Parts: sequence; structure tokens; C-alpha cells
Amino acid sequence: MSGGIEINSPRDLPDNFVPSLPYAGTEGYAGSETSRDRAMHDAVSGVASKRQRYVLIMASRAGEKGITVAELRDTNLHHGRISGALSVLHKEGRLARLAEIRDRCKVYVLPEFVAGRKTEPHGVIHKADKATVDAAAKVEAWLRRNEDMNALFDFEDDDPIASAIWSLVNYAQGRAN
Repeated sequence: MSGGIEINSPRDLPDNFVPSLPYAGTEGYAGSETSRDRAMHDAVSGVASKRQRYVLIMASRAGEKGITVAELRDTNLHHGRISGALSVLHKEGRLARLAEIRDRCKVYVLPEFVAGRKTEPHGVIHKADKATVDAAAKVEAWLRRNEDMNALFDFEDDDPIASAIWSLVNYAQGRAN
């Protein structure tokens, strides 16, 4: 199953296919008015739906081999639009991104074609600059200052401020919560 739709061949994509539009009803935009307008147009006009259908059909045809952004580009679909569709479908769990690389591009497969291979979560792995990482290490050391006491006396730490600080430290250090 992929997003509630079993896709074994291109014919298996139903006419009532529902696109993934997780960013304010769009595939996403960069923040400018023109970018937002383009994203809204693509969502309302059905262009986003057609693009995602195309990507899923190609992923279905590729099977375990998978697809890359480079393999999907053509004169009508430029890199950014295909990359955006791959990212949205990955975010929504309709595609899995493998850890493997082919021709300098990440490989995407339908979830049923992962075949035990290592996958990557959606999103960019954050890497802070050295000064931020160093500051995060100091804050982490400060937060851990009472760990030995907590082990002795079994204190509960449900302080929302400490929790928020831990989130910032983990983000700066590239760790997922």
C-alpha cells in the first residue's frame, strides 16, 4: 500500500487520486508572493496532482530499482518541481528515500519496494555552525549538571523550559528528538 492506494501498475492509480498538499494546501513554496502564487495555481489547477501521479507511476514501473530526480527530469518538468514532488511524497510516506545514491542523486521507491534497504527520514539533517554547536555543548553540560543527584534521588524533570532548551540543544547538534 502507498498512501492508501495499492500501486502495482500505472492503471492502479485511481481517477480520484488525492495529491499530497501538506504546506497550506500546496506542495510548498519558498516564501515570495510569486512562489506562493505558483504553488497555489499548481494545487488548484491539478498540476501538482498530475506531477505526483507521474512520479508515483514512474516509481511503480521502476520497482525495487527506484527513481531519482535526474531520471524524472524532462523538458516539461524541471529539477525543482520534480524534487519538490519527491520530497512531498516522501514526507507523506507515499515514497521512501533510500540511503543509496545513483548518479549523484538519492533513490526513491514505493514503500513496498524498500526490500530491507536502509532508508532516510524526510527533511534536511540540520548542521549548525561551530559556534552554535559549541554553545549547545555548554548548555548540554549545564543541563546535565544534576544527573548524578537525579540518579540518587529519582527526581522527575517535567520543566517545560528545560524541555524546550533540550530541543534547541538537540537541534543544534543534529539529533532528532
